[in-house]
Amino acid sequence: MSQKVTITVEEYIQMLINEKELKVLKDETLHLLNEKEINKTLIKEMEMKNNILSEVVQQETKKYAQLEYKKRYLENKLNQLENDKQLNDKEKLEILTEIKTNLKKQPNIFIQQEYLQEYPYDEKKLNFKHSIFSETISKPINIKNTYLFMPIFTKKEISNSLGKVTEPMTDEIYKKVLIFLNEIPKDEKYKITTNKVVKITPIFIFEVQYDLFVEIFKSFIENKKEVVLINKYPSISSKVLFQEYCNQAGIHCLNSTYDEKARWQRIHIAKFNKCIIELEKQRKKDGLNIMFSFVKHRYPRFQFIGLGKM
Repeated sequence: MSQKVTITVEEYIQMLINEKELKVLKDETLHLLNEKEINKTLIKEMEMKNNILSEVVQQETKKYAQLEYKKRYLENKLNQLENDKQLNDKEKLEILTEIKTNLKKQPNIFIQQEYLQEYPYDEKKLNFKHSIFSETISKPINIKNTYLFMPIFTKKEISNSLGKVTEPMTDEIYKKVLIFLNEIPKDEKYKITTNKVVKITPIFIFEVQYDLFVEIFKSFIENKKEVVLINKYPSISSKVLFQEYCNQAGIHCLNSTYDEKARWQRIHIAKFNKCIIELEKQRKKDGLNIMFSFVKHRYPRFQFIGLGKM
């Protein structure tokens, strides 16, 4: 049996209002729950996209690094080709100046008959005459048409000449020299650029550091390679030293595919030699002992003289 409840009009109105608010609140709650689910789905999708983008970024970064490496490699190759192939008028003038200087220092050139037979040059192009065995040139030499600028001797004469002054290095000498080279104090101020040691400013300029030269000389002593005793002094070819200097200093001015006797290549080595000589002069002015001297014994060489004769 149902019971009747009597309420006032105001209470009834308030009840209707509460029901309406409750319905609105319920609808909002359901809406928020739906949004939450939607947001979860969106978050998962964003995470997946983020992972995909991360992988893409990593791949693109690797591609960029590879392209950057190839770019630097090609730039270095281009610089090397430019330095190797471009011989401008200034360098040609340097070559002619060096040749003229050598001819002034050595006006009489002796030519062995057997070498003239081995190398059948045209006498008109050579611009000189020879007699029975050997002969002194008395007429001026035309630089453009002359092919032989140095005295030519037989192999027997060369070996006899070298045998008088050249000796092999011993383990004891290697040890003494290495100990002394390790004690040479390092000083970064002893460095010079090649344009400071030549009269004509070359188009290709590089820097020579005394400390690096000492380290390279020491490395040959440690490995017991390319070292001979000349007049009792440990000696290494300046060409060998310069090639190793280029490798360690990142200088691209030599190319082994070219003829090693090419004059333009010797110009760079000559400038390197002059730089070392000038650096030794600077060290001497500062009160330091000269460690290396430059000699020409069949090939240009640097001798270690810091310990005197071995």
